[in-house]
Amino acid sequence: MELLRATRDMLVTEVSQELNHGLEWHSKKRRYSSGRKYKKDLRSDILASLHRLELNMEQEDKSASNFIRNQRLKLFHQHKFIPSVALKIIRRLNELERENDCWRLIHPEFQKPGENEQQESNPRYLYEQGLSGKAVLEASKRLEGKMREIYRESAPDVKEIPYGTKLVLSLFGFSKTKSPIFQFEDNDKLKWEDRQRDITAMFLWAVTRWRNLEGHSNPISISREEAMRFLVFASMLMDFLCREETPNHPESIYGKS
Repeated sequence: MELLRATRDMLVTEVSQELNHGLEWHSKKRRYSSGRKYKKDLRSDILASLHRLELNMEQEDKSASNFIRNQRLKLFHQHKFIPSVALKIIRRLNELERENDCWRLIHPEFQKPGENEQQESNPRYLYEQGLSGKAVLEASKRLEGKMREIYRESAPDVKEIPYGTKLVLSLFGFSKTKSPIFQFEDNDKLKWEDRQRDITAMFLWAVTRWRNLEGHSNPISISREEAMRFLVFASMLMDFLCREETPNHPESIYGKS
């Protein structure tokens, strides 16, 4: 998987450079013989690179692979270079590069298959298949699952572990006579009680937001950008829960994905 992604990064850079060369050539409108030869060679190079990129993305990011294939078929209409299509591809490749940088911020728990290696519950896999709504829902479920795991370990005698709002308040809530089951580490700038309340509010939103939407909108309608923002936010919360389990890695605050 890491090799596929490294190859993809190289191909994205290569295709972007070739498309920019094509745009530069088109803007100068060369009509002499060497220009026609250059155009023919450039056309072959661009189409070959796009095809390699399409095949590379086919399993990991089907949505992007389909986009590349569709635009590849439109890029040269009757052998004529179409600048608007080239720009559209370049914009999408820039988005892919930004998303790839974002994955360094996403917790590993949101980037691995579920039980029995099932990808259908893998938030990253779902996101890359264009299923942004399912991706955020599964990330929310994994966050809740981690909380239930902590609750089970902390209160082994409890027969029924709660879900949703009740789970969050049972795990993090406190009063004058009751300490929280899970207390977040101290912060010099805030009293632990204030910090506990602030983080509890974030968990409440993260766990209940998408479950509530699921009940009213199926499938959940959400943009790729909004989904990525939630995955970053959920990663911060997951890190609160399993910080000691998180390895350090020079390329990522969460370690290798």
